[in-house]
Amino acid sequence: MSASFQLRASSWMNAVNLRSVGLVVIFILGSPVSSMEVMVSHKLNALNGSTVRLGCAFTSCYKVDNNKFGMNWTYQSTYNDTEEMFMTYKHKMTALPTAQFEDRVKFSGNLEKNDVSVTISDVQTFDEGIYNCFVRNPPDRQQGHGVINLVVITEGAGNEEHFKTRVKCSHRSLVQKRSALLIGSFLCNNEQQLPECPI
Repeated sequence: MSASFQLRASSWMNAVNLRSVGLVVIFILGSPVSSMEVMVSHKLNALNGSTVRLGCAFTSCYKVDNNKFGMNWTYQSTYNDTEEMFMTYKHKMTALPTAQFEDRVKFSGNLEKNDVSVTISDVQTFDEGIYNCFVRNPPDRQQGHGVINLVVITEGAGNEEHFKTRVKCSHRSLVQKRSALLIGSFLCNNEQQLPECPI
């Protein structure tokens, strides 16, 4: 009888161990993972000589701690070029001196609202390129990254009307993405009033 008791006890312990392992796996896989998401407009158009806001906002499960938070803005003219940092945050917001931007870049966000946007004044054709917004908000484990492709349109015959049409189309596209159901009925009723969007 003691042999069969030991066999049953051994089987019972194995079953308990397997259940414990299963619960641990379910807990690890089922627990919410905090992750950061960075939201940007992936393509922006700006008229030469105008002011443009490069919007960058982020979501995080954690409140911003100024002693741990970090943010960098970089610029590169193409994806193959080296990134040049022009704005950073480490305990305070700092615009870094660059030959390209000089004093034309300002922080225009609000850190308390998870907004790390910047504004470029007097946009020039050489400002066209790729802008990267990097955000770190410990204890979030992942760094957030947003990419904006800035296209600079020069003034000239017909370009201003083309630019206005592109801005309206970009806005319409953004609204469609954010509230597809609401905008659907609006577009059906007012499509003739909106400009044609080039593909």
